[in-house]
Order: sequence, then structure tokens, then C-alpha cells
Amino acid sequence: MPPDTKMLIWDFDGTLAYRQGKWSGALVDVLDIAYPDHNFISDHFRPHVQSGFPWHHWERTNEPDLDPSLWWERLTPIFKRAYMLAANFSETEATRLAQSVRECYLNQNRWKLFDDVVPVLSLFSRRGYRQVVLSNHVPELNQLLAGLGIASFLERAFSSAVTGIEKPNPAAFLSVKAAYPEVSHFTMIGDSATTDVAGAEAIGIPAVLVRGAGGKAKRECFSLLELQAQLTVEAE
Repeated sequence: MPPDTKMLIWDFDGTLAYRQGKWSGALVDVLDIAYPDHNFISDHFRPHVQSGFPWHHWERTNEPDLDPSLWWERLTPIFKRAYMLAANFSETEATRLAQSVRECYLNQNRWKLFDDVVPVLSLFSRRGYRQVVLSNHVPELNQLLAGLGIASFLERAFSSAVTGIEKPNPAAFLSVKAAYPEVSHFTMIGDSATTDVAGAEAIGIPAVLVRGAGGKAKRECFSLLELQAQLTVEAE
């Protein structure tokens, strides 16, 4: 590889794509199937899924290459609690519903790309940038990327459910650098000022905050189309 090889490290959820309703939306989707006449919405469950996920304890290192079913099984208590507290389901029924969240969360029809993603990934690919994803996400991240039609732009996806390391743990970013020793310059791009930007900058990786309210990072832009200027890439 040439000595000036550059790589963009992309966050996934909230940066490249989004899931309608996020986690609380998946809980509602389960009810849509089990109880079509229910009256619950995402807002009922959202307060109960704000803690307990692996990334809420990013300072800890988890087992790498954990069996996906076991990874999801460890989230069952979160979903079970939400069903019990928000919808007053019995423990037995809440457990049954919680076990269906995985399938609904991964429903490809619920995932959408932001409109600027494909043009920008394509642009930087043509410009010679290598691109990967680094995300606090599920074991099936590669499956989602393929379903969204952007896997071909990306060399690899580092999902915390597979690596066992959550951003902003420095080891998450260092693992990308270690995997690509030939790359001379890395840039992190994400929608979280703390998880993505501060985490990357803490180990010397420049970062750009995207889709934010502004004023939270040294380098930021709302649309990915503005990244050309941030990365001093001349427009075609």
C-alpha cells in the first residue's frame, strides 16, 4: 500500500442508517404481531431501555466472538423489564415477548439509509479512501450492511457484539489501527460527540461529528455531503 493510504472509520446507527423507533420501536413491533389491537407506542418503552446494554458499560471488555444467540439472550432482561413496567405484562408473557425482539429489531424493512450515504461512500471510494465501520451494535451488523446495499463500499465491520469492545473504550479504536498497520491516516466519523468523536480523539484519531446540533466538536457538519470540505477533498 502507498504510504499515504487514508481510511475513514464510520459509525453505523445514526450516522449511516437508522432504525425506525430504535430499540423501543422493536418492542412495539413485537406487540404489533402478538397483540394487533394494542395501544402502545415507542414512547411508552423508551424510558425503560436507556440502560443495561453492553455499551452502557463501555469501560468493560466482554468476550470476543460470543455466540450471537447468547449475546441476545443477555439483553432479554432489559426487554422483559420494559414490557413489565411499561405495559404491565406478567413475567411469563414479558419473557415470551422479549425473546421475539431480536427478529423484529433485525427486520431489514425497518432500517433506512440516510439519503446522503451512498453518494458519499461512493465518492470517497473513488477518491481512494479505504472505509470500515466501527459500531456499538449487534452481531448481525454485516447482515444489515448487506441488506442496505452498502457492504461493497466497506472493507470490514467492527461490531462491538463481535469484538467485545464498546466505544469510547480506546481499545475499540486501537483495534482498527492494529488491523490496518499499512494505513497512514485514520478519520472517525460519527453522530456522537462522546462515543465517536471524543473516543477517537483521545487516542489521536481525528474525528468529525455529523448530524448533530452543532457546537459540540472541533470538526462537524450536518450532512455527510459537507465532509468533502472537512477532509479537504476537492469536489469533482
